[in-house]
Amino acid sequence: MCIRDREKDVKGNPIPDVITDIGWNLAITTESLISEFIGLTESISNNPVEWTSYANLNNPYTEPRKIPSGFSDKLTTFHRLILTKIVVPEKVKMACAKYVEEELGVFYTESSSARLDELFADSNTTTPIIFILSQGADPTEQLKAHAANEEIPLNIISLGKEQELRAEKELNESKKTGCWLMLQNCHLAKSFMPKLESLVGRFEEEEAATHEGFRLLL
Repeated sequence: MCIRDREKDVKGNPIPDVITDIGWNLAITTESLISEFIGLTESISNNPVEWTSYANLNNPYTEPRKIPSGFSDKLTTFHRLILTKIVVPEKVKMACAKYVEEELGVFYTESSSARLDELFADSNTTTPIIFILSQGADPTEQLKAHAANEEIPLNIISLGKEQELRAEKELNESKKTGCWLMLQNCHLAKSFMPKLESLVGRFEEEEAATHEGFRLLL
């Protein structure tokens, strides 16, 4: 019965070239749960040209006055995020960035490249430097250049199959010699993370026996 109802809802999508079937079903569900959206599906059905124009905006979220049928007066900023998910889900990321900027400030949406010399100046032997990378980003060459400039050995281990024992051995050795140790691809060694957490957890109590030049990079 639920399957039949779902298929019926999908067939009712008046602009399938603009709104996906998933988006149309989301519109139906949202309309039934949030009072501000009442009349949304009727509006889309009666005004396909206006809704197509709205969907074709570069970032519909930022232009509430162009929402058809007077919904701009009903919807809050968060409601507009939901509407973006319904109409143009591929633009949700852009809309979320603008929402965060409006609610919390531009500080939380602007990305700034960290300078390695500043990172290392603010680091110590007991706290690892963690790089959270976006797709395609790789600081390895910059780290190699910075280590060479500082005349400090940099050991790099790409975690994965059968690298855990080597990583632990190099970690203990680097703490004694003052080398920098970079462990790459931590996401490929999930089973090793509890062990690594335990090793890092002992950094403070072992600080007196650790070379002051040692740094762990993840």
